[in-house]
Amino acid sequence: MAEWERARMQLAIGVGFAFAGAGLILIAAPHFREMFNAFGAELPLLSRLLIMNSPIALIMPVVVIAIALGWPRREQRPMAALIAGLAMFLISPVLLFFAAYWPIFRLAATQ
Repeated sequence: MAEWERARMQLAIGVGFAFAGAGLILIAAPHFREMFNAFGAELPLLSRLLIMNSPIALIMPVVVIAIALGWPRREQRPMAALIAGLAMFLISPVLLFFAAYWPIFRLAATQ
């Protein structure tokens, strides 16, 4: 495989991972948004960002592309984009879990 083909593939996979992470947030967030609206309580910042403003997750693929374009060492750009996309894919479920359940645990602790 030619070097440019490998670089293009790494970038595509990185962007795909970032879209998958964003998709997870966009699919799960509306269910929790309805529940939190029923609570009427003040939400932590992480919950407000990820649950109440879930389209912000679409920034993740843009960040991967920005990394691919702006990484200091040109030969490392595709691998940096791949690693960034994979990291976003792996971190998004953890962030979503904390954003969704942290307010529930806080509310339970106050009662």
